[in-house]
Amino acid sequence: MTISLPQIRAARAMLELTLNDVTQRTGISKGALSAIETGKADPRLSTVAKLQAFFEELGVEFLPATQDAGPGIRMKKRILKE
Repeated sequence: MTISLPQIRAARAMLELTLNDVTQRTGISKGALSAIETGKADPRLSTVAKLQAFFEELGVEFLPATQDAGPGIRMKKRILKE
């Protein structure tokens, strides 16, 4: 599943990460990330895949669009170890 630009914005917001946070941890420039989030750039699939992997590693789950709703995100359920 290829994630959408709004899902990228939402994931960053949900995790309360700044552009600088994502830039430092992914190597994607701040300008490029800003342009992607605002729709001013058409990112390469490899860049989108890198962002998706980064956010998934932090617990974000990307949800595909359904007949009743558009694409979305949520945090994965964390199982507490005793």
